[in-house]
Amino acid sequence: MDMRHLFRRLVRRPRPNEALGFGKKTLINRIIRYNLLIVMMPVLVLLLFLFLVYQEKQVDFEAREVDSYLDRAYYNVHNNIALMRALALTPMTDETLMDTLLLRELQPLNLLQLKRETVAELQKLKWTNPTIGTVRVYYLHKAMTDMSPSLYSAEQNLPEQIAKSLEQRDNLWALATNDPLAEDDLSDLYAIYYQKLYTLKGDEGGYVEISMKMDKFLSNMSYVDAKNLMGLYLENGALYDYSSGSQADAAGMWSASIWELMHSFQQQEENQREIQFSDGRRLYVAIRPMEEIGCALFYVRDISEVYRQSGKLVFGFLGSLGGMILLFS
Repeated sequence: MDMRHLFRRLVRRPRPNEALGFGKKTLINRIIRYNLLIVMMPVLVLLLFLFLVYQEKQVDFEAREVDSYLDRAYYNVHNNIALMRALALTPMTDETLMDTLLLRELQPLNLLQLKRETVAELQKLKWTNPTIGTVRVYYLHKAMTDMSPSLYSAEQNLPEQIAKSLEQRDNLWALATNDPLAEDDLSDLYAIYYQKLYTLKGDEGGYVEISMKMDKFLSNMSYVDAKNLMGLYLENGALYDYSSGSQADAAGMWSASIWELMHSFQQQEENQREIQFSDGRRLYVAIRPMEEIGCALFYVRDISEVYRQSGKLVFGFLGSLGGMILLFS
């Protein structure tokens, strides 16, 4: 066998029937591929729809959980408000105190009765209510003397700003403030309720002070963590952060935008909102106005992770779709 004959066998053209069979196989493969693509496209679109529904449901779950926590905190604060107001009325039922306020001149016996009876009763109010910080009466009587830890001269001990405010009203709330008589430890912040005290003749006899530490005033908030911020938006525009126990400057993830957000709530009278910041963070914010104490209770949750997870699923879907298009092209 010569070389030309061998070359002809190697490069032999396919017979007509063989070429037709190869074309049929190619056409069938293409039909199968396109059919698979037609079937898979709706499946992938359905998956994308499910991803978006999952994201919406997850955000809705986060929002409902925030609202639930905020409602619980709102209820607890209202209970503390009611307790402090009720305790502020108790000194008005103290006969020894009320009788002493009517006297122009006081005898040593009167002062002794105040010490043994009134001061003791005021202390009992504190002992029987562990959440209460202080129970004090600031008197206006010139002849009375200070009796620690419950009776003090209003002229010498009541903060001037509080005294001026009480000239125009019967009661006053001071939130996230220091104990007015604390000299050393100023780290603790209090919610303080002041109630004007009237004598049996209807004259002003002094002021009652009931205080509670802020962490107890905003009690049962163990669900506050690095991704959750809860506290009070105060009347002066400051924020009290429950987790840090201070009037913070909204450091870190909370930034100064929280103040702007709270201000917009006041202007538009909204109770909840989802907001996106320029750095990609998404926060869900809910508030409960508490006009009776001049503030708003707020809860902020970072829900950025929900969108990040959904984004990963969407990118995965797009990658799968692109791969299928390349495979079947």
